[in-house]
Amino acid sequence: MRNKAENDGSTVSSNTNQNDSSQTSRMHNAYQKTMTALGVARDGIAIGVPTVSASFDAANASVDAGFAMSHRAITSSLRAASFLGLIDGEKAGTAQQSVRNVVDAAHCITKGSLGASATITKASLKASDIILSATGAQQGETLRLLSKRVASQEGDKRDMGNALIGLISLLAKVGGYHLSNNPLALMPAARSLAALHEEQRRERIRRRHESSTFRLRVPLSSDMLSLSKHMRYAAAAYGLIGMGNCWSRYGKGQVPWMCDEDVIQDLTGLNRSDIICINPGEGIYQPAHFVAIDHKDKEVIVAIRGTMSIQDVLVDLVCQTENFTSVPEDEEDEMVVEGKAHEGFLKSAQRLAGKLHEPVVEALSNNPEYRLVVVGHSLGAGVATLLTLLWARIPVFRARDIHGYSYASPCCVCESISQAPFTRRHVTSVVFGDDLVSRLSLATFRELQRDIANISIKNNESSNQTTDADDEEKLYCAGKVWWLESNEYKPHPIVEIDPVEDLHHIELFSDMLTTHLPWAYLDALEKLDTHSDSGTENPI
Repeated sequence: MRNKAENDGSTVSSNTNQNDSSQTSRMHNAYQKTMTALGVARDGIAIGVPTVSASFDAANASVDAGFAMSHRAITSSLRAASFLGLIDGEKAGTAQQSVRNVVDAAHCITKGSLGASATITKASLKASDIILSATGAQQGETLRLLSKRVASQEGDKRDMGNALIGLISLLAKVGGYHLSNNPLALMPAARSLAALHEEQRRERIRRRHESSTFRLRVPLSSDMLSLSKHMRYAAAAYGLIGMGNCWSRYGKGQVPWMCDEDVIQDLTGLNRSDIICINPGEGIYQPAHFVAIDHKDKEVIVAIRGTMSIQDVLVDLVCQTENFTSVPEDEEDEMVVEGKAHEGFLKSAQRLAGKLHEPVVEALSNNPEYRLVVVGHSLGAGVATLLTLLWARIPVFRARDIHGYSYASPCCVCESISQAPFTRRHVTSVVFGDDLVSRLSLATFRELQRDIANISIKNNESSNQTTDADDEEKLYCAGKVWWLESNEYKPHPIVEIDPVEDLHHIELFSDMLTTHLPWAYLDALEKLDTHSDSGTENPI
């Protein structure tokens, strides 16, 4: 009996311990969920503060514009009445001043109310954040939960989720500060910066003309013909949708039953049987492309399309950097160059490198004397650059004199890789006019923001803060870089430049957007005089 009682007591004690452990576990889980929820609330506040600031700033700007228009409307009405003799001039002046006083008072009251509302709202958000912080809630819970959810996904869903996480982090980094109480007040600063860029350009040109040692290099006629030809392949990758609106300028004329194959044929002169494959793009990090064989010039050509889809835009915006090696380790005669590359373009290039390896090797095997060429425009140019550098590591491709032609190339590699001998041997880039994209990277964008903010402060315009120094490394277009119709090197239509020297920051010029379009590059390249004396170093 006593043993039975002892056993019963032991069982009760064990059950009690298990219940206590289970209760502790439930309490711990409840605590974790509560802290997660509070952390998500802090993330919401972090997003809410700049959003509220921007909203009140926009409201302030709208109020200013509205009352300014009211002043003009009332003044114009009174002047018209005076001109028509409906009211004498003195009374019109008195009425105008009275109305102005009433409108100004209403303006002040409205602005004061908005200011008080903004102050109260921001103070409430700040107080809420302080309280949540005191509980131990940590910011970043939303991204942590999203990352956990993405990690459980597969394939395209996982890639898309990771890209969105990167985009959220980027927006937090770039947009987590507020430059001005009135965004419109920054416009004069931007105009001042554009004027400064014009002045700096004139000074650079003056110094070059005064220099007795400065020389520039222009391409050979054969190089110009090659640049023009391969741009047609890069443009053809856009297909009917991308090139249809300007088709009559480059092809045989668009007809209702035309398809992408027709665009490729008409722009490149290929036969349909020369097109190995066409891929419209299968998701993020998988840009549209086609592979074809040019029997006339003995080339196997991979052409990659630029930005035309939401997935492409995400690839552009995944602009943080990843480690990249430009030279294979088995190159004994050349130093290995370690550096950074644009994450979105690199991932896309890696996907294409695997996907296209077999069909391209087969095409080269069937055409033993042909070389391998990779071309692209815009996003396609960035991917083409990195795909070329990836494939140039592989002996079978390196033996075929692989070369990449990158048009309107975005900033895709760091300084050390951009002008490394290996890169210059395998990649040629073309920049037209003041194309913004060939200067745009995360680092140069942050630099532009700081410049505008600093000029705004210098001009005594309203500004809350300047941005911190950026820790992102600047990226550049790669290889041998030709600058087409540059306003820096007139009258020369095309010259070779060092992008690290000439394209190291964003400059504000009137044509910086329109020059990026593929047909703009086509027009400019086909206007080149390929019979002129070229390929020499000439004084500026």
